[in-house]
Amino acid sequence: MSSDSDSKFNRRRPMDDKPKSNIVENEVRKLFKENAHHISSTAMYKLREKYGDEELLDQIQDTFIERSREVRKRAKKFARLITERYSNQNYPLHILLKKALKYKK
Repeated sequence: MSSDSDSKFNRRRPMDDKPKSNIVENEVRKLFKENAHHISSTAMYKLREKYGDEELLDQIQDTFIERSREVRKRAKKFARLITERYSNQNYPLHILLKKALKYKK
């Protein structure tokens, strides 16, 4: 048999970017659950012990920062739209929050 057929049926996949991206996504999700505002130094230390790959840690940190920017940007835009829509009606905050829940996806 040729080596092509052996690699075709080999269950081990070569390391590519897809598993790294899955690792990055999962770790960013965990970091957001811990604290959505910033990455603590203990969390970075644990990740450094777990993976030991500085490039992967940089990817995790960059992705976390990028996602937090996107979330803040969308939240500010949403808050601005709600205040523009209901600004002249002088609703109390708890009523505005109820009205904002209508737009929840």
